[in-house]
Amino acid sequence: MKRAKANDSTGSQRIPVPEEAGETSSDVPDIGVAEIDDGHHRLITHYRTLLRMVKRDHDPHKFALMYHIFIQRMRRHFEREDRFMEEIGYDDCDHHRLLHRKLMRDAEDFLVDLVRRNDKAEAVAVTTYLEHCMINHTTTHDRKIGEFLASRVWPT
Repeated sequence: MKRAKANDSTGSQRIPVPEEAGETSSDVPDIGVAEIDDGHHRLITHYRTLLRMVKRDHDPHKFALMYHIFIQRMRRHFEREDRFMEEIGYDDCDHHRLLHRKLMRDAEDFLVDLVRRNDKAEAVAVTTYLEHCMINHTTTHDRKIGEFLASRVWPT
């Protein structure tokens, strides 16, 4: 994985990111909206890097920092997705936002527990579970955004 030294949009030093190493997340379902699909692939790829990291090198402080950065990326992705849903007039926007908030709370709670407990087995288990939650969210809920948009473009 390349180490990127450039600054991100907040002026912070960037961490190595999985997509720069050519990794992919091919089993993440596309919803048909390029910006959102790209965001999903990047998030899942980053998350899988975190899972590999905690499995092989359990430095809880390093992992916590990488996980914190992941949470910030997830928050930005959800903000973009929320704006997109608003722009297209998605009829289930409020419920979908609540789902985003729940995923964020779960991810943040895990980070707090990780710092408190420093338990590698639990970190691996919860990291694996949260990946499942994100893929399920994309497959079940985000897919509906694509279907909604398609029905507006090509009404039956």
